[in-house]
Parts: sequence; structure tokens; C-alpha cells
Amino acid sequence: MEKTVVLLKPDITTAGKWEYVLEMYEREAEQRGYKVGKQKFLSPMSLAMIDEFYREHLAADFYQGLRNFMAQGLVIAICIEGDGVVAWVRQLNGATDPARAEEGTMRRRFGTDIRRNAVHGSATPADAEREFQIIWPGAEQK
Repeated sequence: MEKTVVLLKPDITTAGKWEYVLEMYEREAEQRGYKVGKQKFLSPMSLAMIDEFYREHLAADFYQGLRNFMAQGLVIAICIEGDGVVAWVRQLNGATDPARAEEGTMRRRFGTDIRRNAVHGSATPADAEREFQIIWPGAEQK
């Protein structure tokens, strides 16, 4: 079964919107027959975990800002499972830049800029498997 990893980023948690956003994911997932599985509160997400999670961006000019942002507060990780779930979450999240995201998407509703864009969703099923092991090391994969 396919899985994806969703992160509720510090801009959501520090604004006190995380419970509402988490409920939105849960409600939308249930309506589509997806299962919300493991959840984890990372307060804060360690720098080593951030570096491993975003390793493809380590050399990018924006990376240090992303790293600092992700380390500044609570991050909530969620695993959602089901056929086609990666594509569905990416659609629900919207474009990385909230200004370009479609109306009603998580990033359009809650993001403020390309770095503070509220949420993360795995890009591919392979990325989801890698991210899952970073967040829940040694956890059983289904």
C-alpha cells in the first residue's frame, strides 16, 4: 500500500492552526478511503533530521533559510496510506509557492511565502518511504 508523509510546518503550529489543519487532512482522507496512520510531534525537528529529510536541497541557496525555519518550532509528521495517496496529498497541498497554489489548497489557505508554505507532502512513493524511515526509524513498513 502506498504511503505519504505530511509535515505540518512551524508556521502552522506557531499560529495555533495545527489542530484545524490536522482535522482537515483526517476528514479529507477518510472521505477518500485513505488511512491516517502514525503521527509524531517533533519539537523541534533536529538539525540532523532536517538535513537528512531535505538532503536533495543541501547545496541550494535557499537551504539555510529552510533549515532555520524548520528548526524554529513544532513540526507534526503524519503518515497517510492508500492507493494514489501521494498524488492526492500533493494536489490537496497545492503548489510550493502559496501565491501560485489553487484556491482551497492547504498552501493557498495557510502558507505565506515559498519558504513558509505551511505543509510538506512526499513528492513520490520512493521519497515517502525514505521520509518515513527518517521520521519513524525502524518502524515497520506495511
